[in-house]
Amino acid sequence: MTDTQFKILDVLYFPEEFDSIVEETGLPRNLVRAEIKQMVSKGWISALRYDDSAGDWIPTTIYDVEEGFKYLATREGLMRHNGR
Repeated sequence: MTDTQFKILDVLYFPEEFDSIVEETGLPRNLVRAEIKQMVSKGWISALRYDDSAGDWIPTTIYDVEEGFKYLATREGLMRHNGR
């Protein structure tokens, strides 16, 4: 796990929007965007979309990194983060 990935996971113990991740980590937007895509593909974080019928945020595999989605560390991501 890179230092950048560690910083991102550090703020994803609760669902966060892209802009909040950028603000809280202090990392460049393009770097956060790329890392989120990579970390979702590794299963370290989940992309969440709001489902009106469920009235809650649910995991999705189709997402636009910067618009209308939240991100949350998965169990595997948290274990890697805490094991570092």
